[in-house]
This record gives sequence, structure tokens and C-alpha cells, in this order.
Amino acid sequence: MKRIICFTLTALTALMARTAPQVFAQTRTAVTPERPYWFVLEEGKSKFREGAYGDALLDFEDARNIRNAMYSQMEQDMIDLLSRPDVRRYKDNLEMVDKFAREQGYLRARDALDELYYRIDKNSLNNSVEKMLASFKKLREYPEADYWIGEMYRVEGELVISEKQYRKALQGRDMLEPPGLALEIEYRLASVLKEQRDYNGMEAAYENIMRSDTLWRESNGFARRAMARTLKAEGIDRFLKFYRYTNPQTEAAHRELGFYYLETGRHGGAVEHLTFAVIIQNSAIIGELARREFDYEYKDLETLFASLERRKELKAYMEDVDYYHTLYALADALYANGEEKTARGIWTVLSKTGEAGEWRGRALSQLRSPRVETAAAIPGNTAARR
Repeated sequence: MKRIICFTLTALTALMARTAPQVFAQTRTAVTPERPYWFVLEEGKSKFREGAYGDALLDFEDARNIRNAMYSQMEQDMIDLLSRPDVRRYKDNLEMVDKFAREQGYLRARDALDELYYRIDKNSLNNSVEKMLASFKKLREYPEADYWIGEMYRVEGELVISEKQYRKALQGRDMLEPPGLALEIEYRLASVLKEQRDYNGMEAAYENIMRSDTLWRESNGFARRAMARTLKAEGIDRFLKFYRYTNPQTEAAHRELGFYYLETGRHGGAVEHLTFAVIIQNSAIIGELARREFDYEYKDLETLFASLERRKELKAYMEDVDYYHTLYALADALYANGEEKTARGIWTVLSKTGEAGEWRGRALSQLRSPRVETAAAIPGNTAARR
């Protein structure tokens, strides 16, 4: 109860900051070069990692307010310049407005334009004053701060608010500066939707991540059909010998959707997604072995597992991607989809691998008495009824 009260007070303080940003900025931070918005955000990150969530929230809100004030002022500086009679004649010609500001010594407008050109591609403005002003409005948003506010609410269990913050951050994905942050937020969104048991939303979030998977989105599906034929007709060993596919960004999305479809009885979809997860995982492992061993060549899964016993450095990756579970799930999905021979091939290899742990025991059980395991009951799920 004490923790909830403290957190509520923190949230109320942050709300006051949002409703009265000028007063809040005077008492909490000064908009000075020594404390730019990105610096305040970094301070908030440090406090978040230390578990000081209330102070972190204040810093995240401060960072957002400081950035908003900074770009609002720049926008106003441009509006002031554009209000001059001798500038209005240039209408929507940004190049002429820029030239006037520099030649006539309007330093605030000049600095505002320099900052804008640093943040966005000047050519994207198409020499338009209107687009320039719209860009300043966009820059007032701070999607990275929105993400960290979402993270703070996530660890406090406020998943609905967290989801809203992630969605808001993704609306400004083109302004997210750290490489890969947009992808991280998309996975966070899928995770909180799963925790809220919004499985349809979770499915849509993972599908959104896979928009970047060009092989998955291939219009004619030729490569996917060829991969499926090889796996079903010739087994896992020939499949992994013929195909390599590197796309670590979407591996987890394929894996999680594969698990979900298997649990809800959508076995065809489970086979497709788990096939992609398995090929991406094994391409990474085989590629690393080939990098470390000059003459390495993949032969079959059993030999690969023997090689992995000598390469403990790959164990962390295999645990991270739930490697043996993914292989086992693919076998189960294949069996449920009528491909018992291929499924047995995977179960057999897993049954000989002590490192597979739980999945070794379950593979042995399937070999003795193969069955389609009962789908997990997921409250509120509609996908299983499609």
C-alpha cells in the first residue's frame, strides 16, 4: 500500500509538471546549455536503472518539457521572422527566407534553421516554409522520453499506461535516434499486450515487426514454399544444409507467434513461423561455427549438437532464443500438420541431446506415443476459433 501511495504522489507531481510546464521548469530544471533535454533524459535513465522510479519519472517529464520548449521557441522565432512585411513576399519559398535571415542578421531564425537542418534532411522540406513550420511542431515531440515513461510504468505494473506510451513513442519512430530502439519498443509493446491477455493485439504487434522481413513478405511466396517442401519431403538435416537466412530482428516475433499458434491449434501457421525461427537461429549458430573453424561445414543436427558441446560461448545465445524449445515446437507443429516422419526426425535428435533438458524428455515421450498435445487455454483469445 505504501508503495502505491508513493507512486501515486509521483504521478500527481508529474501531472502538475505537464499542466504547468513553465512553473515546473523554474523549480526543477533550468533550460540552459548545461542541462539540455538529452542530458536530463540520460539522468533519468540512470535513476531508472537504480530503481529510483519516482525521480526518473520527473526527469523523463522534464526532458520532454525542455525539448518542447526549445523547439516551440524556435518555431516562434521563425513565425516572428515570417510576420515581417519584407519576408511575407517570399510566400512558401524557404530558400529565400533562409537567405534573408542570414544576410539581414536574424540570428535566432538562422540558428533555428541550422538546428532543423541538422535534425532532418533539408531536401525533405521541398523548399517549403509550410513544411519547415510543420517540422518544428513534430520536433517538439520526444518519442524516446515517451518510451522511457512507458518503461517506468511497465515496471510498476501499470500496463495500460505503458502500452499507450509505447504506441505514442512509435508514432514518432522516425525521430527515435538510438539504432534499433523502434524495434525494441515494438517488442515491448507485444510483451505488455501479452501480459494484458490481449492476444489479438499481441499477434498484430508481432506481425507489424515482421513487415521488415523481406523473405516473409515476399509477394509470390516462392522461397517460403520451396523451404516448406524441402523440410517436409527431405527432413530437418537436408533443410538446414540447403538454406541459410539471417534476420535476427524478426526471429523472436516468428518464434513467439509460432508458439502462440501451436497453443491455439493453428498448426499450419505454427509450422511457417517456427520454420523461420529455426532457420534464423541455426543460420546464426552455423555462421558463428564457420567463423571460428575455417573448414567447418554443416552436416546434420546431431553433428552440430556435438560441435556445440565444445562451444560453450554459444550457450547464452541458445538460451536467449529458446533454441531446443523452438525445435521441439516445430516438430510438434509438423506432427499436428500431418508430417509425422519429419517430426520424428527432430524428436529423435533431441532425444539424444542431454543439453536439451526438458525438451529431451518430451521428445522421448513423443517418440513412444506421438500425439497432438492439448492446446493451452488462453482466456479471452479469439484466434483459436478462427
